[in-house]
Amino acid sequence: MQEIHYKLCKLCQSERVKTVYTSRRTGLPIMQCKTCGLFFVGKVFNSAEQHTVYEDEAGYRAFVEAERSVPEVHMRYLDWLGDIQRQISPIEFANAKQRKPRLLDIGCGAGDFLVVARDHGFEVHGIDISAPAVRLAAKSHGIQVRLGAVEDYPFESLFDVVTMIGVLEHVLDPKFMLMHAHRLLAPGALLFIYTPVWGMYDVLTSLMARISNGRFTRPIDRHINENHLQIFPKSTLVKLLQDLDLEPLTCDVVCEYNLPVYHYLQSLGITNNHAQTVMTKFFKALIDRKLFFRNNMRVTARKL
Repeated sequence: MQEIHYKLCKLCQSERVKTVYTSRRTGLPIMQCKTCGLFFVGKVFNSAEQHTVYEDEAGYRAFVEAERSVPEVHMRYLDWLGDIQRQISPIEFANAKQRKPRLLDIGCGAGDFLVVARDHGFEVHGIDISAPAVRLAAKSHGIQVRLGAVEDYPFESLFDVVTMIGVLEHVLDPKFMLMHAHRLLAPGALLFIYTPVWGMYDVLTSLMARISNGRFTRPIDRHINENHLQIFPKSTLVKLLQDLDLEPLTCDVVCEYNLPVYHYLQSLGITNNHAQTVMTKFFKALIDRKLFFRNNMRVTARKL
């Protein structure tokens, strides 16, 4: 079957799209929209292909265990919830009869963030398309997560907080996803997004890919691939939120890595144990001091 490629920008439908490079290793063309700035995989994936990726139970468990082994991840959850609580206005709950604020985590995975939010006084809800994730959330934390797509979530204007952590880069249609997040938010409620940012790392590694005619792509393949279907520059995501009647409150580009360093090294083809040990210590020291690439962004926005 012949692959279908995007002719227009998948975000803004502009005709001003160009192929930045094509990875010979993955076979995927990476495109940029010159109108909105989005970088995205040029191949059109369908929902069946996407669901297949997230039904690998052993692979998903290995990913969760790797993420849980990084203590900084749990500390970030605590920081995020503190920021969220400070940005929620007490006025919003004046007529709520002392109820807990409702939080929905879209693409909640194994529920690790939800259990921390629950401990911080939120009424927590989660939804994910991955059956292994839903089962693991119930087994690990006793949290019943809804299995399915966000567009099938039947409520409107219900939640005081909606979070999307490591989700926006994976979805087939990020604008469609954000429209449904908007639908689920109560007026004045808060949206929190954590997603990779197209930054200096991507500028340098995509340049290497382009100069090498798609031969040297391992470093950029790690960031945009068949799982990470798009990466937003900061300004592109802020503009999209504004277009959807969401008022951006904060947008911080941060040096934060959510898997052990050796995972990143392995994905770059560095498998020698001695080299991994030395490079892990070196890069970990840089990351801990915030001296490495700023690879993610935290965004909060309020529904107008």
